[in-house]
Amino acid sequence: MDHKKRFIEVLVGFPGAVNDGRIWANSALNRKLEQLLSQLPSTPIETKATSQSETRIEEVPAFLLGDSAYASTVRMVPTYKVTDTNQNVITKNLNEQLAGIRYGIENAFGMLKGRFRVLNRDLECAAEDVKRAALLITSIFTIHNFLIDERDETIVEPVIRDPEERDMTRDGEGNEVGNENTSTRDILWRHRC
Repeated sequence: MDHKKRFIEVLVGFPGAVNDGRIWANSALNRKLEQLLSQLPSTPIETKATSQSETRIEEVPAFLLGDSAYASTVRMVPTYKVTDTNQNVITKNLNEQLAGIRYGIENAFGMLKGRFRVLNRDLECAAEDVKRAALLITSIFTIHNFLIDERDETIVEPVIRDPEERDMTRDGEGNEVGNENTSTRDILWRHRC
């Protein structure tokens, strides 16, 4: 999703029960993420390992923000799991800021589901013709983006779901999602110290 709540990539065809991590691993955006984001500048920020440490400058590269189902890497910054936020006030504060940004993402899905009510229930055509269902879903996302570009002012009541609802601890392959020491989220955490 971009800053106007337009969807920049749609991957259709996976059953609803497939984990987000597995879908991400199979997406074209994931395969070309480094190439795309490396063209954007990094941002220098002041960080500290602890509140008593000396301040140093670290570079924050361009990244995508995801929910806690994704692994924390240089280019992917997931929100923290609720259990992690209860252990440290810095983690809790950073998570509130990250979740606040993700609210816009959830709102975009709410707008989409509010405008196209067919998405609020199972698609009957999916059982009969998966290609037709995929085409329908792709068309809905395309029309959503078109209406935003055309500044359609139809009042849409967004269907907002709780961002914590998808709080998962495993990736698409069933492995526990871990944090890397070099993740961008770790740099942001040190900035909050």
